[in-house]
Amino acid sequence: MPRLPLAAGIACLLLTSVLAAQAVLPLDLFQNQNPAPHSLLGTEISDLKWSGRYLWVATERGLARLDPALSQGLSPANWVTYTQEQGLGRGAVSAVDAVGDTVWVATLFDTTVVGVGDFQVGSGLSFSSDAGQTWRHITNEAIFDTSKTGFYRGPTTPIQNACFGLGISGSTVWATFFAGSLVRSPDLGQSWERVLPDRADSIIYFPTENAPLVESLRALADSIERAGEPAERVALARAQADSLIDQAGLHRTFAVLTYGDTVWLGTGSGIARSFDGGRTWANHKVRLDAGGNLLPGNISGNGVVALKRQLLPDGRSVIWAGTRAIGAVSGERDGISFSLDKGQTWQITGPTYAWDFAFSQNKVWASTGQGLYASADQGLTWEQVVVR
Repeated sequence: MPRLPLAAGIACLLLTSVLAAQAVLPLDLFQNQNPAPHSLLGTEISDLKWSGRYLWVATERGLARLDPALSQGLSPANWVTYTQEQGLGRGAVSAVDAVGDTVWVATLFDTTVVGVGDFQVGSGLSFSSDAGQTWRHITNEAIFDTSKTGFYRGPTTPIQNACFGLGISGSTVWATFFAGSLVRSPDLGQSWERVLPDRADSIIYFPTENAPLVESLRALADSIERAGEPAERVALARAQADSLIDQAGLHRTFAVLTYGDTVWLGTGSGIARSFDGGRTWANHKVRLDAGGNLLPGNISGNGVVALKRQLLPDGRSVIWAGTRAIGAVSGERDGISFSLDKGQTWQITGPTYAWDFAFSQNKVWASTGQGLYASADQGLTWEQVVVR
């Protein structure tokens, strides 16, 4: 999943607006082995997080930190950049989240499989509880340990299993992996649990895995319909078949947003939402009418690559999502979907889907593959912003 350099405009916006015991898993501890360089390394910004104290900027070269209490970040010397030498995983930073002095980072690098092609490799997660003074690194293999409950199906390789979303909620960290789906740790990475957004017993990687059961349910629906069974029973059998078709997409996760007991999850089959810490889930996805047109009140596309929460002055909140058409359902379209009522209904806006969002007092900002856009009317209209 590529990330874009166009968030640089959002970085400028945020800069001005901001103006334990030894682990059970094999965690590598790094403490002041190599002083972090005072510079903002890299040319592509993939993610930004304000922790309440520091601004963290993820790039293809590492993770940069700015303390706005000391400077505005206009000089390279105002920044400190952490890389593999200080304890991060190998490669570019693909996700970051931070609260106070605690920061979690995901990394990835590219590899070539001879005769097959180029792939992204997840190089694990790293975290610091002291604003970067010390780091602990957790490998993908440690997280997806097949000897542990819930992970017996892997994935057994870090290839095509990078993390693209991180969320800190209290003492729990949530992470979305491309192949491995959603995982969480309640104890600073010492233990991990896979949390599938349909509470399935095991992960489904490919739609074909459910093909026999799907065909059985469809045959059952046809049979009971011919027998004159109630329409509700027929509809239930067909809905169950459709759900199994979508299961592989639902287990493919891209983005996560967490606060309190609420978890929003961007998947390859819409948005999954839990209000009880992942015990129960609801799924918001593209819905079409009989003519194949998007039904009002639903998201625009089932590929959900970005999620952000905007707090309004009146106390309400808005959930913003980058919703991408992935071709699984005809009628999908690229767009920005947002909800004012905790996901009960959605509105569609924007010229395309967004990779990330930021909010200032009077504007919503969205970084997209077509550039940086801003809306001064809560998504009714958008204006492209030229970043020089």
